[in-house]
Amino acid sequence: NGIGASMTYYVADSNANNLDAVTGMGITWDYSALQGYTTTVDNNILDATTAANAADFPSSVFADELQGNFVIYENQVVDSIFAQGYTFTEPSVGDVLVLLSSDELKVMQYPFTYLDSYTDSLSGTVDITGGFPLSGDYLGSVTVTADGYGTFLLGTTTYSDVLRVKIVETSVA
Repeated sequence: NGIGASMTYYVADSNANNLDAVTGMGITWDYSALQGYTTTVDNNILDATTAANAADFPSSVFADELQGNFVIYENQVVDSIFAQGYTFTEPSVGDVLVLLSSDELKVMQYPFTYLDSYTDSLSGTVDITGGFPLSGDYLGSVTVTADGYGTFLLGTTTYSDVLRVKIVETSVA
């Protein structure tokens, strides 16, 4: 998906069985009894140069906007997508600006197939303005693993040839 792409995410029942430990080849993740809600979240891919905080992310090409509030500024090279930072507003805290200027976050690398895995560090700064002003260092890491391949059952729909990619990010400000 490129600039101008748009997706709608549907909120699903959070009481579903936790299938995190179901990994391997030829797996079936059975969420056939899962009930969806009418609540949706819109995701839009924008030209980063036209996004609200474009000046803070001059090398970003894409701005991945989730529901108009959370924006990830990204760049893509031949074999990877990198996040240069993100912005969001939290009413109880204020406006948050994370600049991964010291070490960008590798969001995904290509090709990526079953049993592929990588860990990447990230570092930069965080600035919060508004209700709870704060500035400081922002450090963390991400581990991305393709830990399953198989069939995904969701409601009455069956999806075959599904690669499950598990992303675990830990960050500290």
